[in-house]
Amino acid sequence: MRDSLFPQSSVKRATVTPKQSYKEKHSMKALVARFVREESGQDLIEYGLLIGIITAAAITAIQAIGPKVGGYYSTLNTRLP
Repeated sequence: MRDSLFPQSSVKRATVTPKQSYKEKHSMKALVARFVREESGQDLIEYGLLIGIITAAAITAIQAIGPKVGGYYSTLNTRLP
């Protein structure tokens, strides 16, 4: 009865990877290779680039409008008694 409920084709089995030593697992070359191989790292890189672009745009915009805002406050300061 159990075989009819769970057909063999729908069962997914985990793959077993060979054990790595501590040095192999934590070496810089292994970390870079794993980072390149895994797709989740690509999302982090994309988010990092997006944050960098938005930050650069915000800094540029603030520097562009900064003197004008400073002028408004200077004018307001001189007009107030």
